[in-house]
Amino acid sequence: MRSILLATATVLALSTSAMAASDNDAYILQVGASNEAAQTQAYGSGSHAGALQFGRGNKADMTQSGQGRHTGHVVQAGEKNNATMNQWGGGDHEALTLQFGAGNASRLTQNSGDKHDALIVQGGKDNLSVAKQDGGAGNAVSAFQFGTRNNANQEQKGSHNDALILQVGEDNTVGAFKTSGSRNWWDLKEGAGQIQDGSNLTATVMQVGKGNTASQSQTGAWHEASIVQAGRGNTGTQTQSGTALGNEASILQVGFKNDATQTQAGSGNTASAVQAGAGNTVTQTQEATAASSVATAVQVGRGNVARQTQR
Repeated sequence: MRSILLATATVLALSTSAMAASDNDAYILQVGASNEAAQTQAYGSGSHAGALQFGRGNKADMTQSGQGRHTGHVVQAGEKNNATMNQWGGGDHEALTLQFGAGNASRLTQNSGDKHDALIVQGGKDNLSVAKQDGGAGNAVSAFQFGTRNNANQEQKGSHNDALILQVGEDNTVGAFKTSGSRNWWDLKEGAGQIQDGSNLTATVMQVGKGNTASQSQTGAWHEASIVQAGRGNTGTQTQSGTALGNEASILQVGFKNDATQTQAGSGNTASAVQAGAGNTVTQTQEATAASSVATAVQVGRGNVARQTQR
């Protein structure tokens, strides 16, 4: 209950600060079961929308479009909650989703424009987070998940964008999403994770716990991909493809039975993997005109295996 009150206070504080520069303001508060909230703001400049739902089987849909700086906040506490947020056009938008409970799902989309910020925070179990930023520059997307069996996915296009995922708990996954069951409508490719296409993009995954899996895929040039995992049975996979140039991929794993796989295409790329523990495996492959590329593997412990291929 305390976390719910803190989340509510946070959203209200953000809403109050946004009102002074807002053309339109819309707020919904629902308490109970099987609630539905739908908010649409079109052609405004600096509009704000907020939805707070407490109970079970809640659904919130929010759409903001037009020029100017829009802010949208959704808070849900309970079980089997769904939140969908779409922001179109303009620039410098802010989107925030907070979900606490079990079986929560959040989908957030920001289309075109620059300097957008998107944040999804989920606490509980069986949480799903999907965020897309389609085009633009200087955008940032973050997902924080605390609990068990969490799944986070992010997709960005453009340049100079940043993506961050932090997961704490057990059986966490970045990627390996399956388009089946009740979540078909999430319009996400199977096996997704962090996906970036463009130039000068940064992707970061941090996982603490056991049974963690992280997948990163970048297409283009001058990217940075990082995975940090602490625990047991961790798996990190990084792929940098296309006409890749000057990309950097790094994986740090601390624990037991860890597996790191890095694949890069192009030239002038750098791949580094550091593992501390036992039963660790590193596989590094730099393909296609792998000129001026560097691969480094550091393993501390016992029963470790490292494989490197440059071709």
